[in-house]
Parts: sequence; C-alpha cells; structure tokens
Amino acid sequence: MAIVTGTIFDFELELMPAGTRIGFVPSGPGTSGSSLLPSRTVWAIPSAVDGTFSQVLYPNTIVQPNTWFTIRIEWPDPNYYGEGKGFIGLDLLDARLVVPAEGGTVSELLQGDSGSNLIWAGPTAPPGNPTVGSFWIDTTNGQLMRWAA
Repeated sequence: MAIVTGTIFDFELELMPAGTRIGFVPSGPGTSGSSLLPSRTVWAIPSAVDGTFSQVLYPNTIVQPNTWFTIRIEWPDPNYYGEGKGFIGLDLLDARLVVPAEGGTVSELLQGDSGSNLIWAGPTAPPGNPTVGSFWIDTTNGQLMRWAA
C-alpha cells in the first residue's frame, strides 16, 4: 500500500473549515493480482490543527486496466444551511493522480498542468502548447477547435 500526503489551505493560506474532506476517486474499477478493486471513493480528513493529511491508497501503477485518481474536495459552510446541514463547497481537481508503490506528496503525483476541460475563447489561439483535449472558440467566426494528439 502507498501513502499519499499533503496539506490543504485556501488561497489566503487559511485552514479549511472543520469537516473538510478530500476524496480520492478512482477512474474506474481494476484488478491487481487476485484482488478486485471497485471504484469506491476513498476519503481523507485533514488535520484541523495544520491542514495536513495522509491517506493509504492502493498503488494504481500496478492496476489493470490503467487507472488514476481524481481529487474531490468538499467542505461545509455552517452559515449557509445551518450547523451540520451538509456540504456545499465542492472542487474537482482536473488532473490525474497516479500513485506508485512508494507513494508521495499530492503535488509530486499529479500528472498534467491543466485538464482536458480547458476552454479558451478569443480571437486568437491560446498561448503556448494547449493540453490535448482543450478547446478554443474563435470569437471572430464562432468556430470551435479541439486539440488532439
């Protein structure tokens, strides 16, 4: 089993509210040796003191067919519905987390610098080399283009 670690803060470097949880969502079911691995989300609860988390995960580099994890972050806002009324904040990190047997930090294990859901709208193509699967809407003529391998 591999251990994946990290720390979670908001963009103001503040701790997330109590009750925040981080889901590691498998891309699909798989097998490894004689084990069957269903695509059930595995949840990590970060420390309320410093935002650190540590989660044991099956290394998906030895799973067939190839799988990866997507990271799902959920947090409550007690001022919205009232105390204990459910999660209302949700982020889905649009990158693949590939976990080797030795584990590692989230930032080391994420693959790709942007997801396939990037949509650029403008009169010129996006700068640099867009990720395969990214879209560009040419605002001068309304054409939609998609980057392919």
